[in-house]
Amino acid sequence: MIDRYIHEVLKRLPDKLRGETERDLRELIQKKMTELDPALSEEARIDQVLRELGDPAGQADHYRGRQRFLIGPAYFGKYLMVLKIVSGAIFLGISIATMIRLIFAPQTMGLMVADYLSAVFSAVLQGAAWVTGIFALLEYNEVSLNEAEDKSVFDPAKLPDLPEKKALIPKSEPIVALILTAVFVPLLYVSAEKLGVYQSLKPATGFTPLLSDQGLAPFKNMLLAVFALNILIELMKLVKGRWTLPLALVTSALNIVSALIIVFTITRMSLYHPELLLNFERYVPFSFQRLIAGITAVILIVTLAESATAIYKGSR
Repeated sequence: MIDRYIHEVLKRLPDKLRGETERDLRELIQKKMTELDPALSEEARIDQVLRELGDPAGQADHYRGRQRFLIGPAYFGKYLMVLKIVSGAIFLGISIATMIRLIFAPQTMGLMVADYLSAVFSAVLQGAAWVTGIFALLEYNEVSLNEAEDKSVFDPAKLPDLPEKKALIPKSEPIVALILTAVFVPLLYVSAEKLGVYQSLKPATGFTPLLSDQGLAPFKNMLLAVFALNILIELMKLVKGRWTLPLALVTSALNIVSALIIVFTITRMSLYHPELLLNFERYVPFSFQRLIAGITAVILIVTLAESATAIYKGSR
């Protein structure tokens, strides 16, 4: 019980404060236990001391030494982490998309810098606004990012169990997914005409576009919905930090919806450039529709496997 309480306090603190805080907390708890009636069982004394210390979030605020109210003490740490990741991913995505545009559509230096700064500022501002709005709604509706607990009376028995290693979600996993999504979105929406097959042909480089501008237009909003769902999934995993059954069920449902949208989109032949379809069937011994069917099968199998794995981990 003591370890669980200390874990809940420490996870709300920056790394540099955790060592000293853990030592102080353990000493304080042991001191308070010695002051209680020795006739009480150890379990009863621990329960009484932890009730006296109160909610771990309040203890974290005490050891942090200052109150933070941009979003609120209960949410600020995770809000700041998500904001940094989203802003960095958007910055990287816009930078890569701009580099690709410069390679194939050179601009003057002044115009290039102006367009780049404008795109970065606008995209990062929008990303920050969305993240801030989401966390503001969470706080307004008092949605807990941790296990549900009664805030009016702190009960040590309701402390979450120490997470098993297999239940933990490495931060690198959602961070990498967010970065890849942030890179691909600008490529699709800013430089879609540059996506395709490049061939080294003398005296010039051959290029076969992947997507048709007219064919892509009707699906842009659907693809944007997929990206939004994926970002939401990764943010939930990043904020929670470990698998629980509700998280597994929600992320699995969102993954399935996202996969169905992708499958519906990529199976529309109008999405692809006619030149690509013609050249593909000229040089490849099977049809383009057969390739798309294979990709569809892979997407569905991977989605179902990931969902089953998530639900298994969450139920465990």
